[in-house]
Amino acid sequence: MSPRRTEGAARLRAPLRAAWLLGLLAPAVASAALVLPPLPAGQLRTDAYFQDWQAAEPLRVLPVQGACDSADFAPTVQLAFDGTHLRFAVQVRDERFVPGAATGDRLRLKARLPSGRRRTLEVLLNDLEPPKAARLMLDGKPYRRGEIAATARRDGWAVEGSWPLADLPGVDGTPFALAVVLEDADADPTQIEAVCATAALGPDGFPQAPTVDLGGLSGFEAAFLDERPGAVLRRAQGNLAGDRTAELALLTDKDLMVAGHALPGGVAGFVYFSHGWPMGTTVSRFELTELDGQPGLDILLVRQSWLVPDETRVDVAEVYRMDGTTLRRTFAAQLAEHAPPLKADALARLQIAGARGARQLWVHPAKVTGFNPGNVIDLSDGGRAFWPLPWPWATRRPVRYQWRGDAWAPNPAR
Repeated sequence: MSPRRTEGAARLRAPLRAAWLLGLLAPAVASAALVLPPLPAGQLRTDAYFQDWQAAEPLRVLPVQGACDSADFAPTVQLAFDGTHLRFAVQVRDERFVPGAATGDRLRLKARLPSGRRRTLEVLLNDLEPPKAARLMLDGKPYRRGEIAATARRDGWAVEGSWPLADLPGVDGTPFALAVVLEDADADPTQIEAVCATAALGPDGFPQAPTVDLGGLSGFEAAFLDERPGAVLRRAQGNLAGDRTAELALLTDKDLMVAGHALPGGVAGFVYFSHGWPMGTTVSRFELTELDGQPGLDILLVRQSWLVPDETRVDVAEVYRMDGTTLRRTFAAQLAEHAPPLKADALARLQIAGARGARQLWVHPAKVTGFNPGNVIDLSDGGRAFWPLPWPWATRRPVRYQWRGDAWAPNPAR
């Protein structure tokens, strides 16, 4: 589904993996972080029934002590991400379930956050079900922000729960180390017979290397650069498509790309815009911000480009936004001009006016050194497609741009 190539037009690429339909992916190799794209809200329920986990790929479980795939003890662990919670499902075939809290069978999620902070979410299994149901502890204290549901089975036991991202700071979009650790007791509830984990544990009992990537977007960047090689200038993440998930904005010396797991139309992939800048262009500003009052953030950047090498350089502000399945440039205005042979400079200031909703973009008259009406050329001519610099002899007031339908245009009343 790739449209005919046209210069400056946005292009859409189809899903990177067939598994995006469920959003539950397993690592390609044991050392890779498990990418968990955000699932639609309400797709998973914490009810200990597990039908909604059937398509999720189980994690590889490693023996730390004893056996983890025997007739006596064999756990199945699955993870998912719904945009606000890390969700987990643990189903255990266990010849003898030993209830308890301080003793007996144990279940913990051990996380090393990107900041280096360690957190432990422990499921106190108790008797699994009421009246003495399973409950959660976070770092040794009772925890009520997460969800937990457990059930006893004829051949073992099972637990389903969630861990809000509010208590996992820094992990949204950044790979982090997480291990699900299970301990199995048998006849003696104080004697652990087997220990199993979904990742190798360090001397401190926590995983060392990143194992989970919530809402991971790095794979899109690699796929895009493989198709469209270029020098990466800037990157940022934010809600660009107006949905409940984050997208990746990647700027190279050739293109601006937006990628995500749920682009408009339900597509996982990327769109890109060939900006056509001169070689050697640099970027001094690149941010995701709300400008036009429409769903989804806008991409605001300021670039520096030589129009005539060593003779004329311009600074241009540009704004891009997602419009359905298309990435469009909605604004471009000159902010500066530099002419080294003339020792001339002109610098205008961009102001974003208004606090919320549809805002205005004001470009104030340039402060000028070395330029005059006789030696200035209108650089916006010649198909360069940006609004001209407001020279001080042409206007004393800022040029005010308003959002009009699908682009920014000067306010005719000013």
